[in-house]
Amino acid sequence: MCTISGLANGTMYKIAVRASNIKGTGRASKPLKVTLSYNFADPVAEAFDGTHVWVLNDQGNSVTEFNASDGSWVQTLGGAPYGFDHPSAITFDGSHLWVTNSGFDNSVTEFNASGGSWVQTLRGGSYGFDGVDGITYDGTHLWATNGVGNSVTEFNASDGSWVRTIQNATYGFDSPSAITFDGTHLWVANSFSGSMSAGDSLTEINASDGSYVQQLYDPSTWDFCNPTTIAFDGTNLWVTNECGGSVTEFRSSDGSFVQRLSNNTGNYGFASPTGSTFDGSHIWVTNLFANNRMSSVTEFNTSDGSPVRTLQGAPYNFLASAAVIHDGTHLWVTNSAGKGGSVTEIDASDGSFVQILP
Repeated sequence: MCTISGLANGTMYKIAVRASNIKGTGRASKPLKVTLSYNFADPVAEAFDGTHVWVLNDQGNSVTEFNASDGSWVQTLGGAPYGFDHPSAITFDGSHLWVTNSGFDNSVTEFNASGGSWVQTLRGGSYGFDGVDGITYDGTHLWATNGVGNSVTEFNASDGSWVRTIQNATYGFDSPSAITFDGTHLWVANSFSGSMSAGDSLTEINASDGSYVQQLYDPSTWDFCNPTTIAFDGTNLWVTNECGGSVTEFRSSDGSFVQRLSNNTGNYGFASPTGSTFDGSHIWVTNLFANNRMSSVTEFNTSDGSPVRTLQGAPYNFLASAAVIHDGTHLWVTNSAGKGGSVTEIDASDGSFVQILP
């Protein structure tokens, strides 16, 4: 009899067992080969906790954990009590992970990174979650964007208690999605294109008290077009413009414009850029639709924005690639299409292919 422990409740697994010399013949038995499914189902976002990678499955209403060292599956979390409902964003606070649920539940789920155990699910009351989407950690508090409610909710990482919900015309929130912390201030991407004064813009907020700083929206300067992700390199911020097929760089110190990278200014291969990450010297951007449903990944220097390479085709097999993270050595790219989805691992040093999970 073979017993396997540590499996998440409510999750189905494919288990293949190779048995040899089950009754015993006096020879050493061969090991059992056990294959467990990652359960990817439209993977859309991910986080790295220093050891493991956590991937959100939008259609599976689950979270998959695997080892960054070799990509081996650890567990898949789903069902009660987690209550994942179209999970859309995830962040790590040093010990726990926080997931936004953008479905009808409008909630945020907290669980332990050490074993994946559920801690709590925040919903209702003063939080004002409404189409909750992006989330970031400032060292003490969590900040979540509400795309439908046009607001931002702040709460304590220590116990999840509500601090404030910012919903004021001054901030100019318009379908806020991505949010990033630069060490002092927060930057919120307003992705709706229907309002020239609010949509296609970025709002800057003081993390200390939630006060308004400024809004970047002048089309003649920024030309934001459905800004989707914001990567911080320690000095400057880089914003992907999905419908603009470009990346905008500006200074975090004062929000001043630096440059706008596009296929007209270099060989970037941008095509609906949606995800981004910083590896210490370079920015990596996922291009959702590089060639029909096939995707690509663009790498460029943060020192001057010059292109390094664009990865696409076999063996990477990027397909509707929406997110990318860096684990210190390698990159992990989510592919939301194709038999439920997959994750491609890349060596950040040279862009070489490592493996595809599962």
